[in-house]
Amino acid sequence: MINDNCLSCLRCGAPASLGVIGKGEHHEPFRSHGGTDEDTWALCRKCHNDRHLNIFSITILGDGKLEIRERNGKSVTVAAPNPLSEEEVGELVLAYPYTPAMTLRDAAFRLPYCEDRVLAQLWARGTERTYEGQALEALAAQAFRMRYGQYGQNWYGMAARFIADETGERVSAATVYDRYALAIALDACQWDLPMLRKVGPAALSAAGKVCDVPAAVNMVRALREDDGMTSRDAAKVIRANFQTDEDSREPLPEVRWCDCPSCGARHRRAT
Repeated sequence: MINDNCLSCLRCGAPASLGVIGKGEHHEPFRSHGGTDEDTWALCRKCHNDRHLNIFSITILGDGKLEIRERNGKSVTVAAPNPLSEEEVGELVLAYPYTPAMTLRDAAFRLPYCEDRVLAQLWARGTERTYEGQALEALAAQAFRMRYGQYGQNWYGMAARFIADETGERVSAATVYDRYALAIALDACQWDLPMLRKVGPAALSAAGKVCDVPAAVNMVRALREDDGMTSRDAAKVIRANFQTDEDSREPLPEVRWCDCPSCGARHRRAT
């Protein structure tokens, strides 16, 4: 299920990554788009190559529409990507979680087209909050996954390094991975923030790592609300009762530890 959560090629619908118009897919993952005024599209590798060969063209029509015209004369009109502006992301964070300027579900659809630095800043703002802020981190993690998941299972480690470089805060690959699992569970319950408050992020993250996510979300709700179980104990029950989605999800990153030069203690390494 998790591997299906990716951007689709604007032209053919295949799994795609981002690139500025005329360039198509990025061959080097996690190249920042900061500072560019060009529009950014999602194209698969084949369509990227076809774009270089001028087999088709992309024209902005206005009103949120694009025209894809093939060299043989056929054309199709598609919806243009609608990324959140940096100002809109800021407004979302400032209002969250009391009077959100937009729903988290709406934000989840638009964030994957935002620049990497905006996603890193969104993650940092979530870290400043209580556990409810983990939903903002989950939004950022899902957007990174949709942007770069096709580059393989190292996407979460690369995202962790990018966030750490951009914000100066220590971030582990395992944390990015865990927040992405939280996003999968929140998506299954329509990004219901009261659900996160009642159930807790640990239990919902566990539900996001199994094959049948909706069933796991329903069970974890019952365990927390009806049985009064703690979030961590509910997570253990979920792991014991559901098959993990090992066939279609990335393996959990191996935890690495390092000696902190500041305090001498051992910490998770920001990989």
